[in-house]
Amino acid sequence: MKVAILILSILHLSHTLNQSLFYMAKNKNYPSQQLMSPENYIRQKARNLPIYECWINKNWKEIMLGHIFVVRKHTNEKVTAGMFLTDLGCLGVKDTHYLFNVSESELREQIASSGDFFEMELIDYELAHNIIYAALEYAEEFGFKPHKDFTSITRFILEEDTDDIELIEIECGQNGKPIFVRTEESEVRAIQILNQLEQKVGNNYEIIDYDEDDPFSDKSYLEKRELFVSLMGKDLDDFTQEEQEHAKILTDSLLVDICDEDEIDVLFARWNAETTMTVSDEKYTSEFLGMEPERIITQKEQVAFDELLDLIYEKSGKAEKQMNQLKEKWGNIPFLCYCELIYLEEKDKKRQEVKLQEFLALYPNYSLLKLMQYALSGSHSTGQNTMALIDFDDIFEGRKSVSNFEMFEFQSKKIFGILTRNNLTETEAMYWMIDDVKLNEKQCQYIKAFLLLSRISMLKKYFELNN
Repeated sequence: MKVAILILSILHLSHTLNQSLFYMAKNKNYPSQQLMSPENYIRQKARNLPIYECWINKNWKEIMLGHIFVVRKHTNEKVTAGMFLTDLGCLGVKDTHYLFNVSESELREQIASSGDFFEMELIDYELAHNIIYAALEYAEEFGFKPHKDFTSITRFILEEDTDDIELIEIECGQNGKPIFVRTEESEVRAIQILNQLEQKVGNNYEIIDYDEDDPFSDKSYLEKRELFVSLMGKDLDDFTQEEQEHAKILTDSLLVDICDEDEIDVLFARWNAETTMTVSDEKYTSEFLGMEPERIITQKEQVAFDELLDLIYEKSGKAEKQMNQLKEKWGNIPFLCYCELIYLEEKDKKRQEVKLQEFLALYPNYSLLKLMQYALSGSHSTGQNTMALIDFDDIFEGRKSVSNFEMFEFQSKKIFGILTRNNLTETEAMYWMIDDVKLNEKQCQYIKAFLLLSRISMLKKYFELNN
């Protein structure tokens, strides 16, 4: 099965995934000469662009959900837009995306796609701003945080929330009560939301369920199981878009029936450190490199490290030469030891294992070496449930922040460990927890898509074993 082959290759090549997502730019010039990424442009310059137009669904008051577009125009006539799914019931900004420097026709297509479900209308920026920030403030009362990409990226498409913006009264909740407006939330996520509301307001809240279009909502567990087994009669790669959506909905629904909610809550609590840890925007720090005391890494030095990783991931014969040159300058620092292990991944597996033990003896507390050790221990596991769940605090003991690279490497190894355990409940908890981990949008989307495939494959195996 093509999907199974894909899963195996992904699990054993998480380094390659990190490279493809974290080192996409191949420009070998210094960072000061490189083009600014869309995210950094939005953070630093989007507010200098004039507001072009704003859109919202006409029925936002009635359904308490605003699908809002805030559009700014570049001097080249292209546009950058923020899209904000804004919940006035209690959740604030549930989801957010951006379009960067795209044509107006592409913008119109995006707005039209929202119009497939809602009739859209133009509004003043002040109204869009007030709706978004009213929802955010109301959500804060109940401890709900905005989507992570709002905080890190798309809020910079909005004007600063100051007294310069005309204040417009926006009603949130209903009759003084918070409202859980349920749309696409899974049963697990819905339970989390309701538990949080109960902690804050007791039973003084209401629920509106807009997920009534679920084609399987009226089916029993056995009926859904039969549908799932029937759907799995052909290769996932041959699914139509509708069949893919059905498979996703069926998987979500069936795993709610199969997985123990209390066990999932225990796992969420155990993994809390992963969702609360600060993820630094800095790529190379002395802590990441495994150096003490703290020293500033120049742009030229950062480029040299980038070039080394590019050469290693490209399996270039020049990688060893570049690595030796860097070792002459830096010595055998922990990060270069880790780079050597990546280099040996496919060239000489036995030597990789020997070198790992050698490096761990020198640097037993270096996080990336501990992650490598965990992954290699899994490759030697025989039978099911022999690989322990990786512990975030053990890997990053005493750390106040980690890099994006380290967080993605950790989550990749964690997924590998969970899947070797073949535990549906752990996989289900991971699927919903990853939304709260501070990864970039591409990394999060990739992991979610991969975990969705894994859940479907595991569920298929579960039914085969429990006929």
